[in-house]
Amino acid sequence: METLTDLLEQSFERYPTKPAVRQLQRRQGGITYVPLTYAELRGQRDRPPAGLATLGLRQGQRIGILTDGGFEPILVFLAADLIGLTAVPLCHKLSTDILGHIISRSGIKCVVADDKGLEQFRLVRSALPHPPSVILTPGTEGDGTSWAEALSEDDPPDVEVTAADESKIIYTSGSSGLPKGVVQTHGNIVANVRSVWNRISGAEDLRFFKSAPDYHSMGILNIYFPLA
Repeated sequence: METLTDLLEQSFERYPTKPAVRQLQRRQGGITYVPLTYAELRGQRDRPPAGLATLGLRQGQRIGILTDGGFEPILVFLAADLIGLTAVPLCHKLSTDILGHIISRSGIKCVVADDKGLEQFRLVRSALPHPPSVILTPGTEGDGTSWAEALSEDDPPDVEVTAADESKIIYTSGSSGLPKGVVQTHGNIVANVRSVWNRISGAEDLRFFKSAPDYHSMGILNIYFPLA
């Protein structure tokens, strides 16, 4: 079976000059969307893995994502897939006790945070038995490794990842108790993507608007399905 990296590699090879992602940018006078080709996305995807390895992250470990959307989480997802890390997307709107519970139970070694995420993380850090290290997204100020520093290396480790390996852990809402982590393997997500494509025409030039948050299972599908 395919891994998520295998799945997207087909698109990287097939559509190098086609737009893969359109990034929202706010400028004076309004909002604009800047396209990023598949070749450019792959180039950006290939930079974080080396930096994450330099920061001490190893295959089988977990990295948290505590942001209010943005482009950086996509790169973290794809980079984690490449070197066998498990991505754990977190909701920055959670109460401090629930957020602390999830961070402790998931065993994440590092968390990527923006301004909102860092504000929440600061409220729970002192209560964590083993606080994870922090990588700050561009424009975020605080204690942690800057995004530029995390991307400063360009020699990622050679790691063998299989379809049975963990890719994501999505936490439930906790409506019947404390949130519980649901493990998604590479094979799980690839099967979901293939299932959707079997029902929707594979016509080129389709555009998808990502609205679901990263910490929701549909948000994960909203990333991989369009790129595949």
